[in-house]
Amino acid sequence: AGGKVTVAAGDASSASGGSVMVVSGYSNLTSSGDVMVATADAGFYGVSGTLTGMTGDSTAGDSGSISLQTGSAAKGSGGDISLAVGTGNSGDGGHLRLSAGTTMAEGFEAGSVLVSAGEATAAGSTGGSVVIAAGPGSNEDFKHGGTGGNVVLSGGASMGQNDVRDVGGDVVLTAGEALAARGGDVMMMSGYSNQTSSGD
Repeated sequence: AGGKVTVAAGDASSASGGSVMVVSGYSNLTSSGDVMVATADAGFYGVSGTLTGMTGDSTAGDSGSISLQTGSAAKGSGGDISLAVGTGNSGDGGHLRLSAGTTMAEGFEAGSVLVSAGEATAAGSTGGSVVIAAGPGSNEDFKHGGTGGNVVLSGGASMGQNDVRDVGGDVVLTAGEALAARGGDVMMMSGYSNQTSSGD
């Protein structure tokens, strides 16, 4: 195997351990530098390396957080955050999983997954949209082309034995409120077919 590169901050016996900071260079006139962390491409018989980012465990308090945030822009758009999974040429495409934390403490609630679009504060502007769309099956073969993916919304299952309290989770669809004009609509429509019947 090739040699390893280890960058480690100092330990501490009573205070906090040292930090590791990687910061690109500042420019007085143009753009700041980039920070790139990547694994190398795989050889002919191997797989590419894994990129792992994680915080440490904690025995007496909360564990550390992971924060991904782009900078603000004074005269342009805020930067994007893109999470993209690689293509599979001879197998399934990779999965993208967002999973909140489990709790094992009695009476507490497990972590939530919150997906929220951006706020628009200027006059005449519109808040951002949240779009959840399944993947298209784009192959147009007549014998067996592509099949579109599904969008599944489901409340959480309840495994409790109390026949009053231990209810399954709800699925709630709520349109937006309006201060002066009418509130938003809730629209549900089955799929169109170019050759046969629409969906139910």
